[in-house]
Amino acid sequence: MITDLVIPRENENELILEARKLGYQKIILLYSPKEYEEKLALARELAGLYQNFRVEAGVIIDSTKAKNLNNYQKKLRCLTVGRGFSPQFFRKNTISSVFELELSSTGGSKYRSSGLNQVLCMEAVRSGTKLGISISEVINSGDAEILGRIVNNIRIAQKYGMEITAASLARAPYEMRSPHDIRGLLRTLGVSGENAARSLEQ
Repeated sequence: MITDLVIPRENENELILEARKLGYQKIILLYSPKEYEEKLALARELAGLYQNFRVEAGVIIDSTKAKNLNNYQKKLRCLTVGRGFSPQFFRKNTISSVFELELSSTGGSKYRSSGLNQVLCMEAVRSGTKLGISISEVINSGDAEILGRIVNNIRIAQKYGMEITAASLARAPYEMRSPHDIRGLLRTLGVSGENAARSLEQ
């Protein structure tokens, strides 16, 4: 099912309408762990307003909160993604995918500057965690170094068999892009045709 992940700012309905217009079949509204329980009811209410289109709520966990993953794992029964760099994201099958690795400064020689390496890829393959590509970050960055890190992460992930997924992570409708445009952008960044074709299935 062709799906986009977004981060609402009290604009859930606008994001849903844009997703439908762009040709998605499902949207997942991502919230912080603290917001999730409250927003789940809203997502279910919104889901009832649309026919032939699915609306779900999920959780996005910042790397600074990764130490609480064990607590979240007991409570959360929804799609959960990580944002930023934390080794724990790659070891927990709670985490579906990890976005914006390229924005984290890992430093030193232990981890590649782009945030990914062979060891982390192997852990991700075992746990089923995917490398997430944030389309809004790619489009809005304008930073050649950041784009270079994204390309490097894609290369490493494909080399070691880590799956790749993509989502807009949009906060506003204008940051969203059609599935066709996203797949084309992924191929430009070096994602293979097969991986790009599966990248929007959540």
